[in-house]
Amino acid sequence: FSSPGFDANAYVRQTLVSGDDGDEAVAIHDRLALLTQGLDQVDASISQRVRSSQDELLVQASKVQSLGHHLDGVKAASSSLQSSQERLRLQLLEPVAAIRQQTCQLARMQNTSELLRRVVRFLHLVKALRKHVAASDLLKCSASLHEISVLQGEADLCGLDMVDSELPFVTSTLLNTEQHARDMLSRAMDGMNQVDMGVSLQVSLNLNMLPQELSGAVDRVSKAIDQSISTAVDMNALATELRSANTAGPNLGSSPGPSHRAGGAGFMGIAAEKWRVGIWRRLEACMNDVVRIGLSLHTVDSVLDRFKGGGRANFANAVQDAQVWF
Repeated sequence: FSSPGFDANAYVRQTLVSGDDGDEAVAIHDRLALLTQGLDQVDASISQRVRSSQDELLVQASKVQSLGHHLDGVKAASSSLQSSQERLRLQLLEPVAAIRQQTCQLARMQNTSELLRRVVRFLHLVKALRKHVAASDLLKCSASLHEISVLQGEADLCGLDMVDSELPFVTSTLLNTEQHARDMLSRAMDGMNQVDMGVSLQVSLNLNMLPQELSGAVDRVSKAIDQSISTAVDMNALATELRSANTAGPNLGSSPGPSHRAGGAGFMGIAAEKWRVGIWRRLEACMNDVVRIGLSLHTVDSVLDRFKGGGRANFANAVQDAQVWF
């Protein structure tokens, strides 16, 4: 019975099997008697142990009772501490919630104030831009457009009716200013006008398009040089020009003479002297164009030398990219 793996069902089956067919009731009776005797012995042993340890058990029972009273006190203190904690939590959460709400309100007020300030600044710049457009002041127009561009980069002003209504005017003015600056630079390079060059380049700088405009200007003069060279070496066009000169009237080598009769008719039926004069005249015009364009590029470089922000470096890169060989 003290075995850890005791099984009551197995014990009963063993008891029934161990008895004969006629002695099953006797075997069961004997087993019950043994069990009753064992229970009496266990009960007597427990009673003896309790009697022998009665004082110690009473002391432990009193200690358990005292421990119960202590536990009740701890529970009461814990409940009081939890209540105090909840009150403290509420006292802390209310100011924190109020601070959060006020901080959110302050942030929204700050954002609204910044937005209103930018809108007022935008409208002021547009008003100034209209005045500059009416006065045809290209430089001041570009300065106002630059400030408007910076302002739009700082905050998204789209969706506001007052701003959206002015955007078409700002966009059209920007395109017109860019085109005027481009045309002014082209005319200034043709006329070597350093004042107009400075104005047009400053406008391009204000509009953040100086590298693009310099590249475009260099591309234009590069194409002009290519066209001038192509025209100078175009023999078909020169022959047509010389024939037109023959029909217009007599010229050098046009009257028949010894050179004609001696086979001096030259190429394509045109006198060699006329070819020489015509070719040199075209080469002279080509060299004049090259010199004029070179001087204009040098003038642009001199004007850019007074600029800050890498304008001259951009110009040098544009010239290198265009492969202008002079």
